Amino acid sequence: MAGEKILVVDDIKVERIAFEEELTREGYEVDTVSNGKDALRMIEEKSYDIIFIDYVMPVMNGMATGNAIGSISPDSEIVLMTGKVYISDREGEKFFRKEGNYYLYKPLEEGELLKITREVLDRREAERVAGERILIVDDVLIEVTAFEELLSREGYLVDIALSGEKAVEMVKQKKYDIVFIDMVMPGMNGIETCKAVKETSPDTISILITGLRNSGIVDKEKEFIYEGGEIHSLYKPFKEDAVLEVVRSALAKLETKKILVIDDVLIEVTAFEEALGCEDYQVDFALSGKEAVKMAEKKRYDIIFIDLVMPEMNGIETCKAIKKVSPDSIPIFFTGKISTDINDKEIEFMNAGGEVYYLYKPFEEGVILETARKALGL
Repeated sequence: MAGEKILVVDDIKVERIAFEEELTREGYEVDTVSNGKDALRMIEEKSYDIIFIDYVMPVMNGMATGNAIGSISPDSEIVLMTGKVYISDREGEKFFRKEGNYYLYKPLEEGELLKITREVLDRREAERVAGERILIVDDVLIEVTAFEELLSREGYLVDIALSGEKAVEMVKQKKYDIVFIDMVMPGMNGIETCKAVKETSPDTISILITGLRNSGIVDKEKEFIYEGGEIHSLYKPFKEDAVLEVVRSALAKLETKKILVIDDVLIEVTAFEEALGCEDYQVDFALSGKEAVKMAEKKRYDIIFIDLVMPEMNGIETCKAIKKVSPDSIPIFFTGKISTDINDKEIEFMNAGGEVYYLYKPFEEGVILETARKALGL
């Protein structure tokens, strides 16, 4: 498979050139930078499938660069490279010895670069097809093992964390669909862990586990965590069927399409609410471009309706800012002016060459819902 995006981070120019030439010949889209700071700047503007990082670099070494990238772009696969067979610092040695991590030792043997590139991409595809990602957080190893065995048999991709602190660290590095969290743990308890997970990954659904139905799950606390949404809880001892049912229920909620409507005129927002309310969409609203960008940083939206004429940040500026944090969101522009506000070329560029969607006020009956369905391919 070719066309995937790859970033090479190495302070040695000849190494960067060699990587770029070999990968480009295979059809990959390759960028190169000489330091960790420039790498962070690049991933803020573009998403990469694989990032090759030299371990020994001045200022930010490979481990520091990889950790920083992981917090910004958790879906990118990182391959660390080094010319030393033994890594002197403890964190680096741990990474290079851990099964499942990707690394290369320089000088590379013939064909080794392309081999690991294909291996990384094949595993990404296998994980994508295999199933949803679930994280289990419990300080009791026997409980974690039972969960892991059950969910793995069902085809889910399962990771474990033995503390709340470790769970939050893992959520920063990888996107999970569901996180099971035991209520009673030393250090960060279940409520504290759940709050931290939601702050880091708002779309991830947390399922609280407890041995007693009144063991400290406070309704007001849960409402704060879920912002009034559905609350998922699981009580010990539980049967396998109960675990699988709560997982299916949570995943069904994740499949709901998410829509953001951006307009500084409240009455217009109400029109969208009425039009989209008849379908099973999750609809949020923002009254300014700045507010919308903050919301898009915390939640992924399938569609974004954007008014072109707004104070401070207009529709085009708002869309550009959102596309940086959520490149897959589909923009649908609307305006009361037939010609002066629509710039097809600029909109098409932001929609990655796809079809340009826009609406004109006043909206005809059914046109909002029809356009949403069309954009979603329904």
